[in-house]
Amino acid sequence: VPYDAPPAHLAHASAAATLPDLAAGFPPLLYQGRGRERITCDPGLPRGSWVLLEIHCTGSPAVSICGLDPYGRSGDYLLTSYLDDVHARTAALTPTDRPLGLLVEADEPWTLRVLPLGEARRLTPAQDGCGHDLLLYEGPAGVLSVTFHGEDNVVVDHLTKTGDPEWPEESDLLVNEIGRIDLLAPVTGPGLLRVQADGPWRISVGG
Repeated sequence: VPYDAPPAHLAHASAAATLPDLAAGFPPLLYQGRGRERITCDPGLPRGSWVLLEIHCTGSPAVSICGLDPYGRSGDYLLTSYLDDVHARTAALTPTDRPLGLLVEADEPWTLRVLPLGEARRLTPAQDGCGHDLLLYEGPAGVLSVTFHGEDNVVVDHLTKTGDPEWPEESDLLVNEIGRIDLLAPVTGPGLLRVQADGPWRISVGG
């Protein structure tokens, strides 16, 4: 089912209705380091809310970010990139009972920014990118067109909230392919599109 983006004057209202976390604002947080470092983010971040993570690093063989559990142990990987020049974005869901903890690993100096989710790009109706990124999809159930022009793996996940405190986030794998692709992937409704790719890609709404 084709999806037409809402008029510009309705975009804010549409965003608030479909992805309430877009209304959560806070001053951007900046962290810098080198190598393997644990970060405890400012406790003033909205609890139980998605935030946007943006990392920049040049010259490192690999760059990764993973979340930390209540005991400071590494949990799920939020981002892993092997590009020479990494300028990547992903999302993290803040815990409801403690500050957000992250583990950053890179051989070279890195800069991490924690931003409101509203700073992410919107898929209205198409976006081009290269590398890892996070897109906001505010449309109904439909079909996405995904094109990848790299030679390695490309993964696209659709993230939604479950409302279950024990398992608050659900990930629906839309694409997991290697090499050049041009395919269609169904999407169930509003949510976050987490793109993991070491090459150029394009995602658009509709077949």
